[in-house]
Amino acid sequence: MYNSVKRSMYSGANMSFLVLGRQHVCKPEYTPEIPHIVISITDPDEPEAYYVPTDLRQDILRLSFFDINESIGNLTMVNDNDIDAIIDFVNTWKDKVPLIVTQCEAGISRSSGVAAGLSQWLNNDSKFFFDTYLPNSLVYSKLVKKLLDVDVPPPEPTLYDNSDTWELF
Repeated sequence: MYNSVKRSMYSGANMSFLVLGRQHVCKPEYTPEIPHIVISITDPDEPEAYYVPTDLRQDILRLSFFDINESIGNLTMVNDNDIDAIIDFVNTWKDKVPLIVTQCEAGISRSSGVAAGLSQWLNNDSKFFFDTYLPNSLVYSKLVKKLLDVDVPPPEPTLYDNSDTWELF
C-alpha cells in the first residue's frame, strides 16, 4: 500500500481506520487490500466521491454536510440523523470487516472526526486522530455522546508537525 496510506492507517485493538480525502479514493494506490467499509462525506453542493472498484469494499455509507461546528446561515451541518446512520452502518459491519475507511473532501476534519469518535467507542482510544488530523469537534462529540452516553473532551494533541501526512491535491 502507498506510504501515505500507511501513515494514515490506525490499527486499533478492535478496529483499524483509514482517513482519506476525495483526491485519494479515486486512485488505485489508495484502495485498501483488505475487506473494508467506507463512510463517505461530501459537501452538499458536490457530487458523490468516485471510488476505484474493488470486491474488498463491502459497502459505502454516503452522507452530505459541511465542515462546520456551529450553525452558519443555511449551511447543512452534521445532525442526529447522520450520527444515527453512521452508528447503524458500523453496527452492521463491525464484526465482519477489520477496516473502516472514512473520507471527506480534504481528508482532514469530518472524516477524522468520524474515525476518532468510532475509534473511541471501538478501541477506547482516539488520540492518533487528534495528533495527526484536525477532527471536526461537533462530529466527534455527537458520536461519542451517542455511543458512550458521556461528554468526552477531545484529547490534547501532541505538538508536532504533521503536514507530511496531508496531501491535499
